[in-house]
Parts: sequence; C-alpha cells; structure tokens
Amino acid sequence: MKAEYILGVDGGNTKTHYFLYDGEGNFVDCIKAGTCSHEALPDSYVGTGRELDRRLTELFSRNKIRISDIAYAVFGLAGADFEYQKQRLSSLISELGFKQFIVENDGFLGLKAGSRTGIGICCINGTGTVTVGINERGERLQSGGLGEISTDRAGAHYIALRGIAAIYDMLFRCGKKTSLKDMFYKEYDIKDDADFPLKATEVCKSKEEIGTNTEVFLPYVVNSSTLNVSEAAYYPSLVYIIGPDGTFEDFSGAESAKAQKARFNKAGEYTVTFKDRSEKGNALSYQIMVEDELVGLDGVMIEEFYEYGSDFIMQPAKLYYKGESAEAEVTAVAPNGTQFHSNFIFSMGGIWKLIYSAELSGGEQKTELELTVYERADGSFSCKTSSVGYETLADGNSGVLLTSPADEEIVFERTVDLSSAKVNMETYTTEPNEGETFLHIKDRNPNGSFCLIDFNVVNTDAATLDYSRIYIRVTDVYDEENYFEIRIADGAFAGAGGMSYIRARAVGQSFSGLDVRNGKYGQQGAEELKPTQDGFNESGGFLMSYGFQKSGSEHKREDSFKLYYDNQNKALFAISGTQYCSLICDFDDPRFSSILWDGFTTGEAVVSIRMGNISNSAKLIVYSVGTYDFTSEYLQDKEAPVLELDSSAATSAYALIGQPFPVFEARSFDKNYSKVVVKVYQGSEEISVENGYFVPQKPSVYTLAYYAVDAFGNCSETIYVSVRAQSPGKGISLTVENKETAALLGRIYYAPDYEVKGASGVVDSFFGWRKKGEGNFIQSTDGMIRFPETGTYEVIYKVIDYLGQSTEDSFEVIVTETDVPVVESNFSFYKMMFTGEAFGYEIPVLPAYIYTAVGIEQAEESIRIYDGDALIETLQPGDIFSPDHKYAGKTLTAKYFVEGSEEDFEYSFIVRIKEEGNKQGYFLQDENVSYSESESSQPIFTMSENGGFSFVKELLADNFSITFYFPEGADAFGTVKLILTDSYNTAESIAISFKKRGGDIVASTDGVNWYDCAGDWNSSAGLFIGYRSAGKKFVDSMDSSLGVPDFTTDGRTAFKGFSSGKVYFRLETIGVTSPVSLCVTEINNQQMSVTTDRTAPELFVFGSYPGYDIGDTVTVLPAVAGDVLHQYKNLTVSVFTGSEKFPVYIKDINGTEIRDLPADKEYYFTASAYDSYTVLYTCYDTSERENKKTLSITIAVSDKEPPVASLIQSTLSAKVGESINLKNFLVVSDNVTPEEELIIDISVRQNRLREYAEEDGSYTFLSAGKYYIDYLVRDASGNLTLLTTIEVVEHLHNVAMATVLLVQHNSEIVRDFFVLRVNKMMERAEAEGDTAIRELLTKTGEELARTVFGCAERLQMVGDIEVILAGSVWTKGHFETMYRVFTENLEKDLQRRFIFSKLKQPPVIGAVIWALEEYKKYRKENPVSACRERILGDEALLDTAY
Repeated sequence: MKAEYILGVDGGNTKTHYFLYDGEGNFVDCIKAGTCSHEALPDSYVGTGRELDRRLTELFSRNKIRISDIAYAVFGLAGADFEYQKQRLSSLISELGFKQFIVENDGFLGLKAGSRTGIGICCINGTGTVTVGINERGERLQSGGLGEISTDRAGAHYIALRGIAAIYDMLFRCGKKTSLKDMFYKEYDIKDDADFPLKATEVCKSKEEIGTNTEVFLPYVVNSSTLNVSEAAYYPSLVYIIGPDGTFEDFSGAESAKAQKARFNKAGEYTVTFKDRSEKGNALSYQIMVEDELVGLDGVMIEEFYEYGSDFIMQPAKLYYKGESAEAEVTAVAPNGTQFHSNFIFSMGGIWKLIYSAELSGGEQKTELELTVYERADGSFSCKTSSVGYETLADGNSGVLLTSPADEEIVFERTVDLSSAKVNMETYTTEPNEGETFLHIKDRNPNGSFCLIDFNVVNTDAATLDYSRIYIRVTDVYDEENYFEIRIADGAFAGAGGMSYIRARAVGQSFSGLDVRNGKYGQQGAEELKPTQDGFNESGGFLMSYGFQKSGSEHKREDSFKLYYDNQNKALFAISGTQYCSLICDFDDPRFSSILWDGFTTGEAVVSIRMGNISNSAKLIVYSVGTYDFTSEYLQDKEAPVLELDSSAATSAYALIGQPFPVFEARSFDKNYSKVVVKVYQGSEEISVENGYFVPQKPSVYTLAYYAVDAFGNCSETIYVSVRAQSPGKGISLTVENKETAALLGRIYYAPDYEVKGASGVVDSFFGWRKKGEGNFIQSTDGMIRFPETGTYEVIYKVIDYLGQSTEDSFEVIVTETDVPVVESNFSFYKMMFTGEAFGYEIPVLPAYIYTAVGIEQAEESIRIYDGDALIETLQPGDIFSPDHKYAGKTLTAKYFVEGSEEDFEYSFIVRIKEEGNKQGYFLQDENVSYSESESSQPIFTMSENGGFSFVKELLADNFSITFYFPEGADAFGTVKLILTDSYNTAESIAISFKKRGGDIVASTDGVNWYDCAGDWNSSAGLFIGYRSAGKKFVDSMDSSLGVPDFTTDGRTAFKGFSSGKVYFRLETIGVTSPVSLCVTEINNQQMSVTTDRTAPELFVFGSYPGYDIGDTVTVLPAVAGDVLHQYKNLTVSVFTGSEKFPVYIKDINGTEIRDLPADKEYYFTASAYDSYTVLYTCYDTSERENKKTLSITIAVSDKEPPVASLIQSTLSAKVGESINLKNFLVVSDNVTPEEELIIDISVRQNRLREYAEEDGSYTFLSAGKYYIDYLVRDASGNLTLLTTIEVVEHLHNVAMATVLLVQHNSEIVRDFFVLRVNKMMERAEAEGDTAIRELLTKTGEELARTVFGCAERLQMVGDIEVILAGSVWTKGHFETMYRVFTENLEKDLQRRFIFSKLKQPPVIGAVIWALEEYKKYRKENPVSACRERILGDEALLDTAY
C-alpha cells in the first residue's frame, strides 16, 4: 500500500503556512511563505492560484511526493467569507489536482487546534474579529469578520479607533476624561488640543513619517525563483521611489542593495515600491510622509540588533527642522538609565536609545532611535580550559556546545530562578509525606513543568566512549555551600550499554536514585510504584534509556536528556527519548536520605556542568537551562518581570491633604534588568510622583498603580493600591497601661501593655530603657528588661506610623538591690546513684545568682545528703559523693542551702548496688509496671495499663539510640512514646511517638506529620530509634529522618538541642488494652544481654573544626564522654603532628604542651606550618576492664595561595605561519612551590575554538585574526592562576558587518504602529482605572459575548461548550475589563456552560487535525485522538517549525 499524506494550509493576509503530515499524524515537512490571499494579492484569485501552485510544488518536490499522494487537505484561507468566495477558491484548488479537501475561513483553524474535540466556538480578537463555530453534527457557522456589514465591534484596529474617539469626545463633546489623551499627546508630540484631529487622522494612515532632509536606509528586498526546485534562487528587486516631483532619478528601477540610502529633501508623500524584474511578480510598496514640522536626521546606520559586549561607535549626524540644520549631539541611554556621550561597549542586553539633539528654531529639537542588544547564547558560560560555542550539528541540531579536554566545571553564570519551578503530575504516590512524593508522569513533555536543563551527549566515535560521567550542580546564589547535584553515568561499566544510571543528592546527602528494576514500572505510567527502603541502590540508581556511546548527531534532538525540577516538593525528574517523565530523587524525603534538605534561600541558583572519566575530548550540546533557550544563537527575552508588592503596608493607611505621601515600596525580579514603575491617579487625573512621594490636594481616594518593566520592554501585570486622603486631624496617640515604677536588680521587668490610636498604616514601635540622663535608649526586642545595676531608669515607648507621625511616652523605674539570690527553676539532679568506689558522682552547681552593684555572683551554697531526717554528709559543688552500700535500696535527698535564700531546694535520688550483669538497677519503672529479664538477660517491662519506665543514668545525647521489641502484646496498645530530657536542664525535653499504620510502623514528633519507620517491633530484631545532635533529629535503623522537633514537650519553647550533652530517657506505652511486654535489647550501642561490660565509653565534641590557613589560631574544642553501664574517667586531649606512634606535640599559645590535658575546656594554638595536625581525645570507663575510647580528628593546613603570574606585555603581533614561544611573555612565582615545579598550560582561542600550545610553549598562528591566549598556572597544592592576553596578528582589520534584511514576496515592511501603540496606551489607561476606556472595553466585551451567544444559538449548541480565544488581543493583550465582561455575560446563559481557554497552538495545526479527522472518516478508521495528542504534544517541533 502506498504512503498517504495529509496537508494543512493556513493562508492569512500576511503569511501562509503549509504543513505536511503522514496518515498517522507524524510530521513530515513544512514551508513558511508570503500571503496567498486573493484580498492581498494585486491579481486577486489568479495570484492565489499561482502562489499555492508555487509553494506546494516546492513542498512536494523536496519530499518526492505528488498531489495524488495527498489523501486529504484542509485550506483555511483569509477572505473565504462568502459562499461564492469559497467556490472560487475550491475551483482553483481542484485545478491543482486535489481530490479530497475542505476550503474554509481561516478562523475555523483556531477552533480545531485549540479545542479538545474540534467542536465548539472560536472567538478571534486580533487586528480584526470573527467568531466561528462547529456543532456536534458538523454544521459550521461564521459570525462577523465582514467589517461594517457585520458591525464588527472588536479587534485591535477597532479598539484603537475607539480610543482615539474617546479622546475626541473628551475634547469636543464634553465626554469623560481619559488618561489616554496625555499618553497620546506625548507619543505623537501634540502641543495643542486644536492639533489633535489632524494628527489623529494622519497617524491612523499608518505611514512612516520623517522630517525633511532625512536620509533613510531602505530595506534590502529580494525576489525568489523556484524554477530550480532543489534550491531556491534569490535576486535583488528593483526599487522605485515616486514623490511630489515625480520619480527619483537614482531610484527608477535600481537594484535593491544592502545599506542602500535615500535622502528626502522636500516635504510631501512618497511611495517606495519593490518590483520583480520580470514585472510579472508581486509588487511591494509602502509610503513615507516627509514633513517640515518633524525633526529630520541624516542616515544613521542602525543594525537589526547588536551583541552584548560589542563596541558601538557614535555616528555623527545632522538634525533638520523647519529649513534649518545643525550638528547633533548624541547620547546613548542603556535600559537602566546609564548615559554615554562617546563610544561605548554594550554592557547589558535590552532596548537602548540613541538621542540626537540640537538647537534649532530657537529651541532644542531631538529625535530618538532604538537599538536592540542581545546576548549570545554561549556568552554566559565561564570555564578555564574548555571551549564553549554556539553550534549547529549535521542534522540541524542547534545549541551551545561544551568541549572539555579535562575534568573541569563549566558554569552558566546567569541566575536561574527555581522559586516557582514545578512538575505537572498525573501519577504519584501519597506516602509518606501526605501527597508530597510522586513517581512518574505519563506525558513525554509534561505541560507546565520546569525543565532545569535539556542536553545531548556528543560522542565522536560510536565504537568508543569519549567520557562516561556528567555532573550537574545547582548552587544557591546566596550560599555556595548549599546545592544539589546530579550524577549521570553511562551504563556500559555495569553491562548496561545504551543506558545511563542517574543519581542525585543535596548537600550533606549521599547519591541516591529511584531503582525500579525490582518493582513494577509501566511505560504507560498506569502502575503505581512505591519507593521503599530497599528500592535504592547506591551503586546504581535510576536506569534511563540513554547511552553515551553514540556518534555525532545520532542523538536526535527529540531524544535529548531533560531534567525537571519541582521546588515545592524538592524533587528531581528526568526524561529521555520515549521514556516518560520519571522521579529520580526527592531531596526532602527520608526514604532517599536521612538528612532532609531545606531547599534554597530564595530559589535563585546557578547551574554548572562537569564531564568526567574523559578518555578523549568530551562534548555536550546544551539546548536550554531553566528559561534560557540556546537553540537560537542569541538569548531572547519575552517573559515579563515579576512584581512583588507588600500590600499589607497599605492596611489602614491614609494620606494627609497637602503633605507628601511616600509610595509603598515594591520590588521587581527578572532574569535581566528590570525596574518598578508607580503612577498615582485621582480619578482619571495622573498625579505627579517625585522622589517617591506624591502630594494629595483634595479629600479623595488615590489609586497607586504599580508595574514592572524589564530591559526589553516586557511589562508585568499591574497591581493597584488605594489610599484615602483626609484633612490633618489630631494625629497619632499612645496610651501605656499599668506602668510599673519599681523593680529589683536581677529580676525581669516586663513591658506594660499599650494602645495606639489615629495611626496611618503599619506602626513601628520601640520599647527601650536607659539610666536616667545617660546616653541613648537601649531597645528591648522581647519586651523584657533585666536592669544591670541599681538606680533610676527611664523607660520609653515610641511609635511611628507610615506617614512618619510619631509620639512617645516615658516614665521612671527605680531599681533597688536585694540580697535574695535568683535561683533557676530548670535544674536537674541525679536520678540514681550506684554504691562503691567505682561510682563517684560530682555534685553539680545549682544556678543561684546574686545581683549587686559590683556585678553578678554565684551564691554560696552547700549540699546536705539526708537519709530521711538523718544527715549523711555535707558537701560543696564539685565534691565527689559515693554512696555507702548501707544505703542501697533507699531513696536519699540532696538539699541545697543557698545563702540569702529562705527557700531550700530538695532533689531525691535512689541508691542501688551495682552487680555485674544486673540491669534492673539502671531503670525506674512506674508502680503498675513489673520488671523481668529474658533468657538472654535483656530487661523486660510488663504493663496491663498505660505506663512506662525511665533509664536513670545520664547518657550521651549525641548518637543516642535504643532498640526494643514486644515479646507480648505488640498490638495491644495505641502508641509508644520516647522522651529525652537534658540531664542538667529539665526544660530541654523532646518526645517522639510511634504507632502501627497499615501494618507498618510510623513515627511523629508533632502528632501531625508521620514518617515511615524501618524496623519490626514484633521480632527480636527490634525497632531502632536514634537521635543525632547534628540536625537535632530522630532517625531509624536506615538513618532516615523521623522528624525534627521544633518545640520542647511544653509545646511553646523552641528546641535548640541538649546544652549539657547528656540526657535521660523515658519510654511509655499509651492506649494499653491487654498485657504488654517491652524488651530493651540495646542502649547507646551497649548490648543489654551482656554480663560483662566490654563496650568503651562514647565521646562527643562540642562543635566542629573548620578549615584553617597558615598563621590562624586553632581552637581545640572541649568534649564530653558517657558510658551506659559505668562512669567514665581520664577524658584528655592531645594535639600533635606526625604519626600517633611518633608524635610531635604542639604547644598552646601559653607555651603549654597539649598532651593529655583535661578535655573539658578549650585550648588554643597557632597553625604555624603547612601540615596535618591530629587532635586526639581519649577516655576510659570505670569498669574492671577499663575500656578505652579514642577519637582522632585531623586538621589539614594547606597552601591556598595561588601562584603569582604576570605578562611582560599585554599584546603582541605575529605573522601568519610564524611560531612563537608564548612562555617567554610570562613571569611566575609561588609562595611554596619552586618556580621550576610550577605547571603552566597555554591555550589559544579564536572564534571560541581552543587549541593548546606545545609543552615548551610554542604555537604557530595559521591564519590572520584576533586571538586570545590563556595562561593557566598551577602550584603543587593545585591552586590556579589564569591570565588572558590578546594576540593581534598582522593584517588584522575589524570589519563591521551590516545585518541583511531579507524580504520575500508580500512581507510587510511598515507595521501598523498606530494600532500597536494605541492599544498599549489603552492597556495602561485601563490598568490605571481610566473610566472612559473601561466603558468602551465593557461595550467591546458585551459585543463579543453577543456574537458568541448568537453563534451558539444558531448552531443549537447546549450544555458544555468550549470557547477558544484566539488573536493577539486575547492571547497577548491585557484588556482585563473586556475579558471579565465577556465571560460574565456568557456565564449568565442558563442553558449552556462556556469553558474558556486561550489558543496556544499555531492555527495551521487545526488544519492538519481537521484533515486527519476527515481522512480517518473516509478510511472508516478509529478516531484521531491519539494522533491529535501526539501532534499537539510535540511543542518543540511546533515551535521550531512555526
């Protein structure tokens, strides 16, 4: 069976698109050409037939098909409004040989392209307007589009005319005021109302207007010939200029040429015409109006665009005005307002202005030109030895090509905003974070998803691998230590050729990736795959169908590797080839890492790329990074900036008549430069804003309109804030209630309550104090004061509102001294003590402070130990107490007697005998809980109701852990709670709860967020629970995070960690329904089954050691130790260089050798040499075995100073073919590495291509041009210095190439600036609340709604109806009033529900889909839904082709 094709044609009044697809909906080819409309061509229908024949012949010939191969075609043509027009056009198409086709108005194409079913209504609101509809029976209707006869009251041209009419009504018909008038007058330089009618009439003609004596560069226009179908031939058109005095002598059939100029010396109207030299082709004309009243400018050569970083030479020019001329002064203005008055370099992308001015006719006259500056796609990448350049590969695959000879980082220096990055999800899991974690997505290119990077590997030889690793790092702009990174490894190393392993990690995490090899994974995404703890493979990761080992262009553009990122979920996805978008890693999911990532500071980040395991030169072509598209040679910016305005500042704010009111602060964000614009209106009158203030003159509501504009003129949505102006009144007042005028030294003084009245907007308050008459007030931010000494103090309240109105109230507080100490309430004493000499307990200090005029002192205190009323011993803080055996089994009391305090402070503790192998002595259980031991001597606690037990010996908090299981009653309770409490400060207490959910154990620190917890408390393997001081989090046996407690157990106090470094724990069961037995198997790595203590103590260092440079002072950090079954002793620290066997001990800054010193305090020493310093902590327990624990930390002090390098000259010259030793121009030295051992690499760049000099430094220049020479100098520590110089080769000339404007048949040269400009003015007027403009837009919205309603009524459409909005006014404009009125009116229809969407696809796709539908009907095949989705889903193809 021969291949069959379908054809879609969209023929407008400006251009025509011809798209060719096969019968299964696969793209074949397309052509973009000029108009084929009989309304636009001079020879009407004859021209239509000729254009269609020419373009279709070209399309079919290059694809080697015939018209007979076209199974169905749809032609959507402008001017196909009436039936006779459609018949005439159908005859032309039949004569071309088409058999099966449809001819319709081009408006129907938008409906077919935009609706889900091809049924509905399309409302086109572009330059003109037309509405079309198709019902379920296939009946079609066109409404409007016929001009006056159909009373078309919409479209950009109509709206612009109505705007002009609104100005006219205001001036001459007592109509409503409109701010459009001032905008229009400014745009068209109208000085007097009497000039408006004439000027408005002229601008509506859409002619190019210039001043007398202006020299104009004419466009370069060519004609094309398709006689040679394999390659179109182009030749210059003939130029004719006809003016008031007839035809220009020099332009009476002259060939069009580049940089062709014509001077217009006389006022009048001129017609510029370009003709085919055969006189049979289409003519192209436009008008130029020359006027004495306009400023004329000599021809200044302006290119179509300029490159960022390029030079601009100011061009001298003359200005002409009313018969006079003068040399002009020229000023260049950058988008950010920076001015230049001489030659300059384009320092930013965007729209620049050239302002030419001169004194003429008694005043300053000036005119402006605009310059567009683009940055090259490859211009924002930085590297040291790699090459970066925009390239087009053999198959037309274009992007930025990165070439690395060695493993190095290539950085994309532009900021990528990830704050709103998201992935559009369809299939996802809901465990464990309540909908946060998801898996894979059905769409090949998920709509609305944020593509982090899109690239392809370029391998030079299909038989070998050039490299096998890609690392992509995304780094926080504000914190370079905060990042996530992706590792992509070619699978050949693991026998998975043609595949790649992907893993990712955030800072502090290990690489991980979803491993689907052992689970269900369907290509259609129907199965839900739940990632589990054993679903991650550190040595593998996600296996993607993408191999590195392909040659050159074998990696097609559509098979590229794409990474997607979702910022809210902190998750990474990937796509390649035909695979679906799949989850790779979730950075804040505990199943991927126990260290949960908090994300970026603001979402702003920088992306870098590194290629590794390089065996040959590594190449990678990048198509995009974030919103930056590299498929074109220059970066385009069509995105509006983001405006951020904190409208809360306007809450209850008012203005005062006659007084300056500060406009509210706003910020704008854009990938390029942007600024905030604010305008103020009182009704339709604009109020001047100067230096951020406006002055209201009458009692009224003032509207502040904010919008952001970027360097390319893209504007954000407008935000409005209203402020009412009123007459000055009583102003702001302050009342302080219940003033306390006396306080005690050392006690907290709390701020009294206060009330503010009459304030404008947000009020800032200040609460402070000072010694009476001394210095400035000291602010208290928490509302509390602890006065430092006795005396009289002034306490003050100050409040200030948004307007700057302020008031204050102050009073005196007399602070007196007291000898009664302040005792802290959260002190904790020992819970239990063992008897015997092996257990000595240091008596802690009870924090009790006396505040006096000379300072703060710890109160004198003594401690008495009692057995009931019998005194055992009197002690002082720091003394060691060892209970006698005779007190075993008793509860003793420690009473603190604080001098000066009438209160005694009592703490009870239990005394027990330590028996080897006996564990019961370490626990204290509730009365309803019984103790026993398992066969392996493990403690078991049994309870028939709610209850628990505590471990009454302090344990090291860092790396705390407990493992337990339930031998009985594992399902006879609701939850288990673990509570940790600081051994010194009882306020520092946190808890975590556990329960069963669906057979699995889950954990929560707040009762709201539950995390999957690895382990099984039904078996003796048990449930492991740990605590990590780093991160202040609980973890399970897989080291996965179970949550970070935000608050202590009181629910109010923020948890900041355990200050003493030691804790007690309590474990309790809740919701007990029948007997439950809980067995503890391990505590802090101590097996509870042992009878002899063989476990060494544990060590914890307070803090961490950062990096140090030579000469830095190093702080030796204190440490704490702990042991589960015994005490610890002899905790010491040593610092040395060399080995532990042959150490060289370091002295501290006081000259004391740091060798076996007590490790409970800090020491300091100077890192005086580049060396590795070892800090060794050592301690023992008090068991008979004296188990020893050591902790060794290495501090490396290395050379970080790069070599010093300089050039003896900055430029040099060479002849073509000459070899020069480039090392001779370099002088190097280093602080450590000898000069002869420094490594010097020299590379030479030209046109972004890099070559390397020989090892001896020699290089031969083979062609003339400009070269950049890079010197990379490395010392023995790897520090780098990079220098660049410019090599200028003999006979070099800088040539400025003029941009060629290629104009084919019927392309518009002069756009209808009038319509565009006035529409933009009206958008601003509407946004600023202009009543007149909003009223006319309201009428336009009502008219469009009537048209849509009429279409639905005539077609007898009911129920849900899709309404596709097409045309530039709908899709690119911002007339919110018109859209709101339009939709609101249609929503009143009770018989129908209109569903609105804007057309996103090119209309020609509607022709393709329509043709495919008819073809499938003809073939009696299945519907085209699958083909339709494929056509519409290939956005990259549509963007490229269209």
